[in-house]
Amino acid sequence: MLKAFFKVTPQQAPDLSKTKGKGDVTKLDLELENQTYAYKVEMMTDTQKTKVGISADDQSIIFDKTAPLEKNKIKTDRQQSKIDLTGVIAAKKAMEIATQKVNRTATKWKIERKIGPTYYEVDVHNGGKEYEIKVGCQKRKGFER
Repeated sequence: MLKAFFKVTPQQAPDLSKTKGKGDVTKLDLELENQTYAYKVEMMTDTQKTKVGISADDQSIIFDKTAPLEKNKIKTDRQQSKIDLTGVIAAKKAMEIATQKVNRTATKWKIERKIGPTYYEVDVHNGGKEYEIKVGCQKRKGFER
């Protein structure tokens, strides 16, 4: 089961990742990585993508990788994928909403955007099946699928 509280908050993770990369945040995940929960922050400039792993318990950098974007994604992916973390509901609330839909355990979540509004995608396990539940991020503007 995914813990609801960590020493590092989802709001702090993007700021910590800026020590290893630059650009707009395009994805923020929380999942188990080598026996520890880690935030995975993806950032993009117009020409490159950086992924940074940050321990949710102690702020240490677990990994950082930078790679150029594919030619067909240069100057387009960044704007289509940039997430808006302003007014985002708490991860705990998003997990509660998702687990009510399936009535089981949340195992990981991510915040992302694909040409539309920013949303949480919460992975929920139910008797051997895994569901991806989408929950709107912004307070009072949320949607569920």
